Amino acid sequence: MKHGFLFFLLNFNLFFVAGQVSSQIGARQVGLGNVGATLSDVVAVKNNPGAFGFFEGTAVNLQYANRFLLNELATQNISFGHQTEAGNVGVFIQQSGFQLFRQIQIGGTYAMQLSNRIGMGVNLNYHSTRFGDIYGKTQNVSASVGVNYKLNKKVQFGASVLNINRAKISDFQNERLPTLFILGGQFQLSNQIIWLIDLEKDLSQKLNIKSGLEINANAVFDIRFGINTYPFQSAFGVGINLNKFTIDIASVWHAQIGLTPTIGLTYAFK
Repeated sequence: MKHGFLFFLLNFNLFFVAGQVSSQIGARQVGLGNVGATLSDVVAVKNNPGAFGFFEGTAVNLQYANRFLLNELATQNISFGHQTEAGNVGVFIQQSGFQLFRQIQIGGTYAMQLSNRIGMGVNLNYHSTRFGDIYGKTQNVSASVGVNYKLNKKVQFGASVLNINRAKISDFQNERLPTLFILGGQFQLSNQIIWLIDLEKDLSQKLNIKSGLEINANAVFDIRFGINTYPFQSAFGVGINLNKFTIDIASVWHAQIGLTPTIGLTYAFK
C-alpha cells in the first residue's frame, strides 16, 4: 500500500517530487521558498555557478530533506566550495529515493569574478537513475551555466540555465532531463531585511514565481518566509549563526501532498 502511494506521487508529478535536475538546494533556500539565484553561499555551487563566483573562503554544507514526511523520498546533499586566486571550485553530491526509485547527481563547478560586479560559472553533472528492477539504470551528463550581476550594494541579479544540453534519459518518447531557466533578483530593503525573487521556467512546465524574505533579527538569528506559485507552496525557516557553524531549519508546505522539513549544517573553514 505504501509503495503504491509512492508510485502515485511519482507519476502524479515526477518533476516536482523527485526531479532529476532540482532547481535549488540548501536549507536556507528552502526557507525562502527555494529561492537562491543570487545567493553566493557554498550551495551556489549547484544553484547558480555565476553567484558561486562571489563565494569567499572554504566551506562545506550538509543537508537532509524528508520529502512529504516519507523516508523513501528523502534527499541528502553535500556541497563543498573553495576560493582560489584563479577562481572558485566546488563539488556537490545529491542522493534521493528508495530501493524502487533512486537518483544520484554528482556535479563539479568552476566560477570566477570578471569584475567586482560580474560573476560567471559553469558546472558539469553526472546523473544516475534507477527505477525498479525491471527498467534498470540510466546514466547521463548535463551542463549548467550562470551569471550574477551586482548593480550596487543593495541590488543584484542572477540568471542560470540548468541542463543546457538537454541530456536525454531514454529514446522512448524522447525523454530528457528537465531544462530550467532561472532569473532572480535580490533587494536589500534595510540593514536587517532582504527580499529575493526568482522566475523559474521549465520547458514543459508553467512559470513558477518564487519569492522569499529574510529578516536578520540579530547577529545569531535569522527568520525566513517564502512562497511559490506553481505548484503553490509556502515556506518558513530559521538560521542560527554560531561562529564557523551555521544551522538552517526550514519547512515547505504543499496543500495537496504535505510537509517537507529540511535541515542544513554549514561549516566555514576560514
